[in-house]
Amino acid sequence: MKTEDIPKRYRKMYERAIAGKLSAKQAIKCHCIHCFGWKASEARKCENTSCPLYPLSPAAEALRERQNSPEEDLSGNVQEQD
Repeated sequence: MKTEDIPKRYRKMYERAIAGKLSAKQAIKCHCIHCFGWKASEARKCENTSCPLYPLSPAAEALRERQNSPEEDLSGNVQEQD
């Protein structure tokens, strides 16, 4: 991949990932954003559970956060969790 093909905001992250200078979590995030055409918002919505990196992906992390947060009813009131 040519560096100029990467959106400017992601070039440094990509170059650091290729050089092995990112943490595993950061490198996975870079991979996921790349997989979705450099659209981070789309990477966070990924539903490809067959991807070997999915359990460590930004999408899985966002899902875990939603599952661990208190639920809201339709009126916006927070429901107590047992």
